[in-house]
Amino acid sequence: MPLSGRGTYGHGERVYPARAGTIFFFDRNEPHDNGYATDTRNALHLWIMIVEDRAIARLIRIEQGRFWVPGFECALQPDAIGVDLQSAISDARRLCATSVGLARLRLLGAAAALVARVLDAAAEKPAPSASIQEQAIDAIKQHIARTAGAGVSLEQLARIAGFSKFHFLRLFKRHTGQTVLQYINTHRRERVAELRREGLAQKDIGARLGFSCPAAFSRWWSKEKHQQP
Repeated sequence: MPLSGRGTYGHGERVYPARAGTIFFFDRNEPHDNGYATDTRNALHLWIMIVEDRAIARLIRIEQGRFWVPGFECALQPDAIGVDLQSAISDARRLCATSVGLARLRLLGAAAALVARVLDAAAEKPAPSASIQEQAIDAIKQHIARTAGAGVSLEQLARIAGFSKFHFLRLFKRHTGQTVLQYINTHRRERVAELRREGLAQKDIGARLGFSCPAAFSRWWSKEKHQQP
């Protein structure tokens, strides 16, 4: 959500003006710029990442394409948000098939409630950075556990957490005792066991886990099947 300044931002294959009053919604795995163009100057943007049942908000300042967090950030738990964000997103996806206008209204309603809560948090005593880090990592752990790593990329997870890729890797290992890949593979092995009990064929299991083809799943499974879940 651009709050001030001017510039542009790429979404999919198009570039849009990033001016105050514009709201960009990016769905899960939807392509958009990973950074800012040099024409974005003297800008202040509010980024809100929705991860599982919580929201992580950060204020970003941008000058000639370079950006940093000037101080405000917060992580909101479900009981503090006051709106079911995942239901709003699911409703918007469903409504898009019949009415883009209704889908837009559904998202805007959820966004208005969420921004109001972020403003409340901004007026309160800010949470320590360590607390926000823990909540961000905890939300990402929930996301990996639910998806078993399907459609997950390291760059995406680091962006959600609000850190550089290498800093995110260090934080995740510190908070979980495992690397991101080890954590994903642990949950993938558990999901394989669940899907086998349901009677799914190997190629269907690989597709559920997000592997590009049955051969890729077979190569991964041949290395992982002897690991303890």
